[in-house]
Parts: sequence; C-alpha cells; structure tokens
Amino acid sequence: MLSERLPELSAAGLTVREVEPGPPVTVRYRLTPDGTALMPILSELAGWASRHLPTRPTASRRGGR
Repeated sequence: MLSERLPELSAAGLTVREVEPGPPVTVRYRLTPDGTALMPILSELAGWASRHLPTRPTASRRGGR
C-alpha cells in the first residue's frame, strides 16, 4: 500500500523521490518542507485516534490478512 501512495505524495509535493544508481539501485523518499510541515498535524491526528478509536487486532492476530 505504501508503494502505491509514495508517488501520489511526490505528485502532491510532499515527498521527493531520489534514485541512487547501483548496483543495487536504491530508491529513497524524503519529505519536502511542505511534507515536514504536516508532521505536527499528523501527530495530533494519531493522538486523537489512539484516544477515540477502538483498537484493532494486528495482522498477526488476524491470521496474517
């Protein structure tokens, strides 16, 4: 799922894709200043979710799905 979202985040200007030639070829993503500016907001959202949303079992406890 993350591999599907990273190009979308790059297109929105929140991440930058950097390719280092290999071998092996290495692809890295880093946050842009706009992406970094979202960190406090995402932290608050994560805190809200942990306080208000029911906990869900992890994948390992759900049979790996």
